[in-house]
Amino acid sequence: MKSSENESERGAGRPPARRPTRYRLDKKPNGVCVLEVVGRLAPSTAQEELTKRVDDLIASGHVNFLIDLRGVSYISSTGVGSLIECYHHAERAGGKLKLLNPSQAVRQILTVSRLDSVFDMWTDEEDALRSFGVSGAGVSPAEDDSPTLVPEAAQLGTPAQPLPTLPATESTRAAMPSQGPPQTPPPPQARIVKAADAPPLKKSRSRRAKSSS
Repeated sequence: MKSSENESERGAGRPPARRPTRYRLDKKPNGVCVLEVVGRLAPSTAQEELTKRVDDLIASGHVNFLIDLRGVSYISSTGVGSLIECYHHAERAGGKLKLLNPSQAVRQILTVSRLDSVFDMWTDEEDALRSFGVSGAGVSPAEDDSPTLVPEAAQLGTPAQPLPTLPATESTRAAMPSQGPPQTPPPPQARIVKAADAPPLKKSRSRRAKSSS
């Protein structure tokens, strides 16, 4: 009896067992991964589950993340470090990481750490998804009314074919203009007239009348 009473007393002095942190992933049609965290965000240095999950998603081709923190009851300094590390990993991969509905505990820690100006925090999931600006976000192919340019040959249902080339004959050569550049006639050369070739000068009438008198 005493042993059982001692065990009950020891159990009464122990803190209640902590529930493990749960993660739920929801991949949206626009490529954004919504990762919900429920419980305590206080990972140990040996096991950072949030960072590992984000890195695995980046390795599989996902770069945009929305971390839902509404169910986080407590966040430690290592938990804040995990958020910062995931933020930088997404940026290096060419994407973005944003926070959705941070709980009062998380918001208070981020404000004290002056990280509320670093993280983009949202309270509405639809607005947060649209803020990523990913092509096709929330729009199905049937609802997309943007016009698409279709070549004329594709509209007629027949592929465009090149025009046939005819063999060159004498008649076609005569009808076709010359392909070379237009030739300009050479400039006329100046003719040098010698004194022997020049015609004799005619005497004027006044000189003839003077000589006859």
